[in-house]
Amino acid sequence: MADLGVLAAGIAHEVNSPLQVITGSSETLLSMVKQGTASQDDLLRRLDRIHRNGWRIAEIIRSLLTYSRTSVEGAKIENINDIIHDTMLLTEHQITVWYNIQVHLDLKDDLPPLICNRNKITQVLINLLANARDAMPEGGEIIIRSDYDKKRQQIKLQVQDSGLGFNPKLKTKIFDPFFTTKPIGKGTGLGLSIVMGIIKAHGGTIDVDSEPKKGTTFTIYLPLQPPPEVQEDILTIDDELLEWGRWGKV
Repeated sequence: MADLGVLAAGIAHEVNSPLQVITGSSETLLSMVKQGTASQDDLLRRLDRIHRNGWRIAEIIRSLLTYSRTSVEGAKIENINDIIHDTMLLTEHQITVWYNIQVHLDLKDDLPPLICNRNKITQVLINLLANARDAMPEGGEIIIRSDYDKKRQQIKLQVQDSGLGFNPKLKTKIFDPFFTTKPIGKGTGLGLSIVMGIIKAHGGTIDVDSEPKKGTTFTIYLPLQPPPEVQEDILTIDDELLEWGRWGKV
């Protein structure tokens, strides 16, 4: 109930600010039109303000809908390196306009396949890449790593940046809904919450290490298949697909 209260307060705060701008601008505009004092410049400026803040609310709602849909429904057998390469293709245009930012891949070969929702893991990577980009306004380096942790028997995925970093004391808050270190209007504060939800839905874990001016590293561990409680409803896998060579059945 406490978490729900924090979430509700965050939603109210995030929606209230642009809503006040919309109601205030529209009220003023209506008054000016009635009095015949509204110039074309006034109309364009205030309508633009209403338009931008309307989209701001739409962005918050979209993020909330995404936040509530973090299940692994539609999971299939995938290769994490393939997902990483496809994500890079999806973000290629954006990366080319990230001035002075270099993205490097450090991917281990022959990784075992895992059962996951490809689109959801892609969404995780895109969110972490965007987060890294925003942390490097003056440019820097992003490294994406993949590996297999034999002790855990899990896929390891890392996204590291050389950006601004943050105070380690914020580590316990960084995944909270609507918590953000970005300036007002630069993010909904739901990106990392969505990432956390997706990883948890896959039975995985995510951790973050960061220091001011020394960059940030997100480390994700994914089991080779989701938890049993979600498999029954969403997975239909032929026996032959489970024969994965030296990795055996998982």
